[in-house]
Amino acid sequence: MATENQSTVRTLLVAVVVLLAGIAALLWVAYNRHQRLVDEAQDLRRNLHQKSSQIKQLENRLQNCDTVQTVVDSSWGAQPTTTTGVARRYY
Repeated sequence: MATENQSTVRTLLVAVVVLLAGIAALLWVAYNRHQRLVDEAQDLRRNLHQKSSQIKQLENRLQNCDTVQTVVDSSWGAQPTTTTGVARRYY
């Protein structure tokens, strides 16, 4: 009878140890996932700050730009023409 009780106690102890190891593994995975998400959030904040700075710089450049005095180069988007005035396409 005592041998049966000892084997039952040992089985229960092994089960408890296995459950504790499983819980520890789950906590470790959850902690690593949390750290990864924190790192990604910091990267996103840094990227957002950089983009915000770029937007502010572009807004400042737009405000400083005087559209009345700006000369638009009309030949920039034009295609080369022949002597007949017909646009030629180069492929």
